[in-house]
Amino acid sequence: MADPEFIAYYFKSREGQHKLLANANSAGVPSIARPVSYLKSVKIKLPPIGEQRRIAAMLSVLDDKIGLNQAIVRNLEAMGEALYRRWFVDFEFPDENGQPYRSSGGIFTDSEMGPIPAGWTVRKLGDVLELRYGKAMKEADRVPGPYPVYGSNGPVGSHHEALVKGPGIVVGRKGNPGTVKFVSQDFCPIDTTFYVAPKTARADTLNYYYYLLLSQDLRKLSSDSAVPGLNRNIVYMTRMVIAPERVIAAFEDHARPIRDLITSRENENRQLAELRDALLSRLMTGEIRVPAES
Repeated sequence: MADPEFIAYYFKSREGQHKLLANANSAGVPSIARPVSYLKSVKIKLPPIGEQRRIAAMLSVLDDKIGLNQAIVRNLEAMGEALYRRWFVDFEFPDENGQPYRSSGGIFTDSEMGPIPAGWTVRKLGDVLELRYGKAMKEADRVPGPYPVYGSNGPVGSHHEALVKGPGIVVGRKGNPGTVKFVSQDFCPIDTTFYVAPKTARADTLNYYYYLLLSQDLRKLSSDSAVPGLNRNIVYMTRMVIAPERVIAAFEDHARPIRDLITSRENENRQLAELRDALLSRLMTGEIRVPAES
């Protein structure tokens, strides 16, 4: 007798993955040739049904916590984006008296992009930030370590040496162009990405540039290009309303605690995933047993 949740976890384990990939098709694609007939032929050494359920329950607790953290991160990201829109799209940033600028009668001047707060400017994105190319780093050349390797879809592994000092911003260039990811630590961006270098006197304004890039829908810019991928020269030509440094610095003071909470939850999820994967392997081989409750 088999517990479905246990079986699902089994096929996530090293042993289960090995059995699945043992029948990968001859083209080298990691899929199962004749999946129905093959899965019926796979033999699994099953512990008693009670232990199966206890193993699945233990692992699902970790997965539930990971899922909860992911939901919290999504909510925190939404809070950061909402704060950015309020300050830099609706122009309701705090004035010198701490009141919302537009609502309290702030002064606006005309610009090519419509009325903007006095002292703000319209500039090209290329005037305020640089998109630097990621580095070629084949998977075979990576040595697992503490630094995440980033592709256009996000983390794709790790390396023992960092290429860029964090925190930083990674922008998808090829594969999934236009994605924007905030990285809280030193990292390795590969050659399907750009990473951001702000052209500013302040080095601690990354949250502002992160949300600014998110607001630009860079995926649409890449799809409008004749060549698949994100052309940084097209990004550089995009015109934006840019706030003075003092407003950007004030926004950073509000956004940084949100980012710290996001980073904390993401770090906890990495630790939980490592614990789950370590337990998964040892539970499935019987190295660790889950005793029945007395």
